[in-house]
Amino acid sequence: MARSIISGLIIMLSLTLLAPLWGQGAIREEGDVVIIQNTGNILRLSKTGAGAILSFQDRQSGREYLADGNDTPLFQLLLTRAGDQSGETITLSSNDAARMTVTVLPKDGGQDAVELHYSGFADWPQLAVHCRIAVQAGDALLRWRLRVSGAPTLVLEDSQYPLLLLKDRLGDSRADDMALAGATEGGAFMAPGDWKQGFQRRYIQPGSLAAQFASFHDPAGGVFTATQDAVGYHKTVAIARQNRGVEYSWSHQCFHPLTAPYELPYDVVCTTFRSADPARPCDWRDAADIHKRWAVTQPWCAQTVAARQDIPDWIKRGCIRVQWELRSDGEPDAVCDWLDNKWSKHFPNLPPFMTFLGYERIASWVAPKYTPFYPSDEAFTAMTRRIADMGGHVCLFPSTYQWTLTLRPKPDGSCDWDDRKDFAAIGEKHAIKDRQGNVMLKKPSWLYGGQTAALCRGDAWTREFFRAAVNDMAARGVDVVQLDQVVGGAWPSDGRTACFSPDHGHAPGFGRWDVDAFHEQMALLRARANAKYPRMVFSMESPQELFAQEFGLYDYRHARSVFIINQWEQYPRQHAAIFPYLYHEYMPVFQIPPHSEPVGLILAQAVVSGEMPSCKQHQMEFPGEPLVKNGDFDVPSMPPANWRIWRSQPYGPAIVDYDSATPGQGAAALRVVGTDDSEDVHVYQVLALAEAHLAVGGKYRLRFMMKSDALSGTGAVSLSAMSDSNWQFWKELDAWHTNALSSQGWQSYEQPFTIPADTKAMRITLRLKGKGSITFDQIVLDELHADGSYAELTRPGNAVFTIMSQWAALATAGAGKYFMQGKLLHPPPLTTARFEHQMTSGKAAKLNGQLYTMMKDASKLVDSASCTIDIVSGESTWQQHSMDITITAGAVEFHVPISLRQKGEMLLDDFKLTEIGGNGDNLLPNPGFEDWADPTQAPASWQHIAEYQGRVFKGTFHREEKDVRSGNYAIRLASAANDDLAHLKQVLPIDGSMLAVGKSYRLSFWVKMRNLARWLPIEVKHDFPAILHNAFQAPDGDSAVLMINISDVAQSGTLHWQGQESTHTLKPWELKLVETK
Repeated sequence: MARSIISGLIIMLSLTLLAPLWGQGAIREEGDVVIIQNTGNILRLSKTGAGAILSFQDRQSGREYLADGNDTPLFQLLLTRAGDQSGETITLSSNDAARMTVTVLPKDGGQDAVELHYSGFADWPQLAVHCRIAVQAGDALLRWRLRVSGAPTLVLEDSQYPLLLLKDRLGDSRADDMALAGATEGGAFMAPGDWKQGFQRRYIQPGSLAAQFASFHDPAGGVFTATQDAVGYHKTVAIARQNRGVEYSWSHQCFHPLTAPYELPYDVVCTTFRSADPARPCDWRDAADIHKRWAVTQPWCAQTVAARQDIPDWIKRGCIRVQWELRSDGEPDAVCDWLDNKWSKHFPNLPPFMTFLGYERIASWVAPKYTPFYPSDEAFTAMTRRIADMGGHVCLFPSTYQWTLTLRPKPDGSCDWDDRKDFAAIGEKHAIKDRQGNVMLKKPSWLYGGQTAALCRGDAWTREFFRAAVNDMAARGVDVVQLDQVVGGAWPSDGRTACFSPDHGHAPGFGRWDVDAFHEQMALLRARANAKYPRMVFSMESPQELFAQEFGLYDYRHARSVFIINQWEQYPRQHAAIFPYLYHEYMPVFQIPPHSEPVGLILAQAVVSGEMPSCKQHQMEFPGEPLVKNGDFDVPSMPPANWRIWRSQPYGPAIVDYDSATPGQGAAALRVVGTDDSEDVHVYQVLALAEAHLAVGGKYRLRFMMKSDALSGTGAVSLSAMSDSNWQFWKELDAWHTNALSSQGWQSYEQPFTIPADTKAMRITLRLKGKGSITFDQIVLDELHADGSYAELTRPGNAVFTIMSQWAALATAGAGKYFMQGKLLHPPPLTTARFEHQMTSGKAAKLNGQLYTMMKDASKLVDSASCTIDIVSGESTWQQHSMDITITAGAVEFHVPISLRQKGEMLLDDFKLTEIGGNGDNLLPNPGFEDWADPTQAPASWQHIAEYQGRVFKGTFHREEKDVRSGNYAIRLASAANDDLAHLKQVLPIDGSMLAVGKSYRLSFWVKMRNLARWLPIEVKHDFPAILHNAFQAPDGDSAVLMINISDVAQSGTLHWQGQESTHTLKPWELKLVETK
């Protein structure tokens, strides 16, 4: 112990003595190491080998951030051959250079720098790469530059530089490690060291990287990295879990023939950082502060919101955005009715800001033939005039550069919309082309199998074409236009493929021309707007710092992205509203509402982050609304507003429409007409108990009206108690059915019911099976009172309404100077309870038969084959499956596994392994499990795998004697839970006796399922403070803290702010603004 203390004192003394000699920024050589130091960091580079980074330390604390055993290259280049249109690439890294030398450069302009020179690349002897790292007195950033020269027959298309492999655990635990990128949404993740090896996050600018920085930190500090590109060259930051650590790397896309040297046109920077306030732990805002110090000196921060003339006062004061789908929420008459009878009643002092989806002539998101607008130009324009008369505003989301070729192709080859002829004649020459000259085509989900192309904005024709579309919108009363599907400023390709057309007036591939073209597009739109419609505001899908001064709004989807569960990755995002924190005083953003996630909680997160609040029309429930939404069907839309349609035949002939001539009561009724005895149509609405304020054990009554004509099957209203509100998991616990006569006039019905235990939702289903016509109307839910009377249930106003009404009152009172114009500050400490919210989604369960071959001792996979086993609900019949495999060189083991990886049972029998083209002999021992003397042991020739790499498999196997395909036995695999695994296999030698390299084989088998779920749950828990809060500073210097209770019960919190301590108690979903002037 004494020896360790003395050694530590010697090291500390050495550093103390060296500090005055080194100054704040200096570079020196010590043997085979170059040491680079500035005010914040100490970086050590090897002078030998490939010039690896040996150490990256925080200078003040001495904390090491570099992973141990680091062999990560310093750079990696992606090149193509000049003139080669195949896209075949060549990858070279610093590890491929035969020679590397290090030169410490003379001080230049106050900078100290070191340069690493790489040469001697096999096959490319002329290629040279120069990596420069510089420091400067008073600057905590390490600055990296790259130069590539020589090899004139090559084209540089990507340079990955630098690559930093950081530790996979920063402190004692990974749990408090956060990986962060300046993403348009969802850029914060905890414990990246727990990611699967090879998993990565990539963000592209322009595109998904809204602000060009990333970081990795825990409460003690971290590493910051960024590019300082004021122009907008294409770049990517990647955060990847590698074998020894978490890798951060920047990639710089270009298309640069090496007939001339390539010089990276901006600095890549990095530094270590800690909390700016020693009294609080380090958080993501400390990293964002480093980026902001540079960003505020850039063109996109030229003027604040308060000073900008292109942002109108109605945005600066604050407003609420409502999103309305004209085809399903209701047409223009319904909009005007809603505004007059609901909006004006509850928000009398706040003009509406309406975004209309589904306005396009053909269908939602079908571009570019938008006009006449849905349902007609006359109806649409009358609606916009009514909104303007209220002082309100209308926004549309055109698809910008998309050209829809086909919509919803059908089995017979026809489409709901086919515009390929006009595209070929007009648009194709201006579309994005790949390097072979082919039009880039995509199949976005909203076209239901249809295709779209993207026009190239580098073509002046395209920019003028879109300007004409904006003219059409302005002429119809639209005063906010969002450039949609250019996410984060990227054109609508995949973000990795550039336009190579030689006919558009731009250079091929990635280049500065792309961002310059978008600036030109916005200058063109702004000039036209100023001349013809000066009230016009432009918005863009997802924020991007590069264009902040050219837009008056950005949509921002971060709050909802935190809650989205993706089945392909289950690493929960953390709430870190990066863009508003950086640029709130320069660029307002509005929240995009979720689809089915927890709407109130997401809205609360958005509001407290300084976003303009938004909701879909049906998400805001006004007090006094009927519990059954649109139960009178007086809102003409299809599908009916607040109802869903399920069809047994997706393209069946049944018609769902409205009967406005003879409704039961009111203006219209819902009619279903069938012409096929085998077709079944359900129109249903789900009432989640928690949201509808229904209670298990409560007594209620469903009232409704039906009339029918010539029914061949069943026309009915069904009410079901469901175990879940999610159709993927629900089970029917109880049900009540009321059938109509085959033909009858309007009749009224009452169905009393009691909600059974374990019910989570009630489902109302309007049904028709077979031919005939049935019409429904006046669907109402009543509650039974203690005196025996019934009263219609109404909604009290939900969390969305509660938040919106409070936010509107604060904005009307002047709080817009904080919410829409203020600078976001580090939030002061607030002590309050914690709140946990669990999200559940589903992923499709998968069963597969598998075959594979391996090298000796299963060291490496060689060949593989699989077949899909379709899961059947309940108990299936025996089904046969097969798969083929060819054995290739290097394989010495042939593996035949059987496994069950989810709750339930699976039976297997009668395996047969034969050589394709052979004599038909079964090469698999004990294929029907007949050699099975001891049922407690695995059948002969089969191995039971009970454990692998530390994981214990809890699934079981059983000798099945009753339910067999043939013979006496089958094998039954069973798992009691979805995380269990039952696993057995055979391993056969590939030695030429039975199985041989170069031959092909077929494995067939029979399988039967019992109680296997078709959907498996994905559960993610989020933990928040019960009171969210944030701090703002207004342009006039006033500051405020906004708090919101995100729970359904009262919550108290103690706020420590500006030297004062105060306690606040907030009612459920209450907003509170605490100001200091």
